[in-house]
Amino acid sequence: MKIKLALINLSLIIFVIGLFSAVGIGMQSGAVIVLVSSALILTVYVIQIIQSTGQNRLWRFRNLLYTLAIPVLAVIFIHGFGISIDMPFLGNVPGFSSAYLAAGLLLVFLFLTGSIRAVSKLDSRRKRLLLITILSIVAGISALGLFGMAGIVPFSGWVITYSLLFLALSYLIFFITMVFSSTEENKAESLVLVILSGVMTFFLIAKIYFPHMIPLGLASAIITFGFVPVLVLPLSISYTDKFYFFTVFVLYFVLLDLYFIHVDRNFSYLVNVGVNGCVGYEDATAYPINSDPGIALEELLKEPTANELSAILTEWREKDFTPSQVQTEFSEVQPNGDSLKVVSHLVNGLKHYGLIRIPKGINISQAPILLGLMGGGTGIDVLKTSDMNRLSSGKCRELLDDYISIMPSFRGNIVRGEDFCFRSEGYAGDVWMGAAEDAVAFLEVVKLMYNKTTNVKTLVKGTSRGATVALIIGGLTKKSDYIIATSAHTKFLDPYVVDNELVGNSYSRAFYTPKASPEEIRRRLITSSPYYFLNNLPAFEVHQGTEDQKTTIWHARVLEDRLSEIGRNASTNHVYVYDGKGHAYDDDDIVCASLRRFLK
Repeated sequence: MKIKLALINLSLIIFVIGLFSAVGIGMQSGAVIVLVSSALILTVYVIQIIQSTGQNRLWRFRNLLYTLAIPVLAVIFIHGFGISIDMPFLGNVPGFSSAYLAAGLLLVFLFLTGSIRAVSKLDSRRKRLLLITILSIVAGISALGLFGMAGIVPFSGWVITYSLLFLALSYLIFFITMVFSSTEENKAESLVLVILSGVMTFFLIAKIYFPHMIPLGLASAIITFGFVPVLVLPLSISYTDKFYFFTVFVLYFVLLDLYFIHVDRNFSYLVNVGVNGCVGYEDATAYPINSDPGIALEELLKEPTANELSAILTEWREKDFTPSQVQTEFSEVQPNGDSLKVVSHLVNGLKHYGLIRIPKGINISQAPILLGLMGGGTGIDVLKTSDMNRLSSGKCRELLDDYISIMPSFRGNIVRGEDFCFRSEGYAGDVWMGAAEDAVAFLEVVKLMYNKTTNVKTLVKGTSRGATVALIIGGLTKKSDYIIATSAHTKFLDPYVVDNELVGNSYSRAFYTPKASPEEIRRRLITSSPYYFLNNLPAFEVHQGTEDQKTTIWHARVLEDRLSEIGRNASTNHVYVYDGKGHAYDDDDIVCASLRRFLK
């Protein structure tokens, strides 16, 4: 029994090492370590089943838990492998999302029932009731995370945050009672737990009510790698049957994986706290968050005038995107013969980086450019070399060999590979208008490097934030010939977005910061809303799921209404709506056909 418990603990440690290795060493290395941990934990439970079968005890409750745990753990570890190697891949496997949701709910059930059975053996009725209450809250939070990920419960992030606060308060109260009821031998341990739970309680209060006090990445890191280990693990190990460490293992990964990895799969919180030593990280500029636009919201969001729109168009058409101080920072020839480069240049005097992939044997003078634009938010995001391959789905990835693929690292964000890590200068919260400037500037760098003419064929493909940026570029410049936009925000000057969408919580970071006049803030909002510049767009297609909680279907609907209102030729634009689908979903067959058609 002790050997099995030690192996379970070891597999937990190896799994975490694997996820960190995916960040600090490389995706492939991290995946191998994750697979080793999965093999270890599955081996332990298979051995348990074999032993139970030989003793005719297979259907005892504890062994039934092991039996149910095997396929569930397999799903969890496969997901960990997917995160390390190809994050969107598993989401496109038919039925995987449903299997993952079912697995997670089963884990919650196993955790709750197993823990309650263990707690029921305690002598003190008061301890039993209190611990059962706490464990039930933990299970409830886990279920909320699962339902939120599945899109069943919208906007569950705040519910989870407040639930964690309530849980921390419960721990604090419980450990305070333990200080007064414990023996002298255990009193010191209980006092330490009081301090830890008190710190976590005040941390959560600060995070909720003073959100700009603590850097976003640091907050995520503390909750992810602090809250669960220092509060959940001590309680579960100290006050339950230690052989039920399996339930602790379950809880830890339901919280770790579902609450944080699925919303931050690039591990940008690790970058935020500086653990990977990116070039340029130490020189990053800190921008105090401005929460006051200096004008009533209804005035800020009113429809733009013709003069405002004209001024923005004139400004962008007169922008100077001439490449400046272009330098190759990293270059390699990959095993398949492709060449990969990291190139730096200046944007408004700030140093930026981007990725360029030149397929083996491609005719550089004739090949079109595929400008890939990543998604992300107002925090530090990470562009990886593996993202270059995901510009096309597996169904038609060979088409990328006919394009020069390029991806800019937007201001304030990271570009990272196996042997390099660079951070672009600038404010990471400028996620739309600023990112559009960065993308056009990098496109001009690539044209200069490879002597491409100004009228070179350019296809722009973006997802989420990148989709909006693609439409902004199309509406304000003549730099693109075709646009594929998946899950795009199209209009920000509307109370609906502020009141009903997740992005409404980020206006202070995305538009009000750095501090500016109300006129400047309105300019940022209008410029970031391709809705107002649809007449200027080249041919484009938009893909949108009806169950998208991050970019709601509202944006596609107002886009369609606007297209009808301005009488744009329907043959030059397509809006694809997918019933029941979530964020970043598109039809691979349609996208592949568009990539193939553009080449002709």
